[in-house]
Amino acid sequence: MWTPSISFLCVPLKRSRKRREAHSVTYSPRPNFMDLNTRAILTSITVLGSYPCLQISSPFISTDGLYPSYGQPLGRVQGVGYVNELLARLTGKPVQDHTQTNTTLDSSPITFPLNRTIYADFSHDNQMIAIYAALGLFPQPRPLDPTKPDPLRTWIVANLAPFAARMVTEKLECGSGKQYVRILVNDALQPLEFCGAMFHGLCELGAFVESQGYARSDGAGDFEKCFSQT
Repeated sequence: MWTPSISFLCVPLKRSRKRREAHSVTYSPRPNFMDLNTRAILTSITVLGSYPCLQISSPFISTDGLYPSYGQPLGRVQGVGYVNELLARLTGKPVQDHTQTNTTLDSSPITFPLNRTIYADFSHDNQMIAIYAALGLFPQPRPLDPTKPDPLRTWIVANLAPFAARMVTEKLECGSGKQYVRILVNDALQPLEFCGAMFHGLCELGAFVESQGYARSDGAGDFEKCFSQT
């Protein structure tokens, strides 16, 4: 799974008075709520190179807890649908999901085949963050606080979902006939401690499927809470 690559068009800092007036909103000394929201989102982005118009990070703004993750009660469930599709591909069995998947597409061998060697999915950073949480990757000892970020936290959106972020799930079979799963996020091998992975990150397929009880239970009741009136 990859996030799409994005290119920015930055307006040079030195420009004529007419152009400066036309783009004055970019450098407004009195930003409104939407300006602050956009600024907060940009602080989570990691880019290659130096861009003056993106040097706006602030020590008082953290979006790590704003993304659908361990910082939101209903954050993890937003990644459940993809995890159940992933389990279907790994096991070769039909998708079992009652959350946000498209049952029409997932039930057809034409639109959702289960006999492929390689699958490629493309998504956005906020969805990948939810998938990480639904899988149980990068667990945090306590809920994330968007107002007082812990400097020692490992959940940093800029590192987990930079431009062109990618998560690779591999299914391997050894000479003994046993099947294993391992996951790499941005080329970093994940420990998968929740399914008893060995030192090289390999987890038995059956153990991996069993470890995904949250997704297999459709979010353990969290998905229904998304539509609760209370």
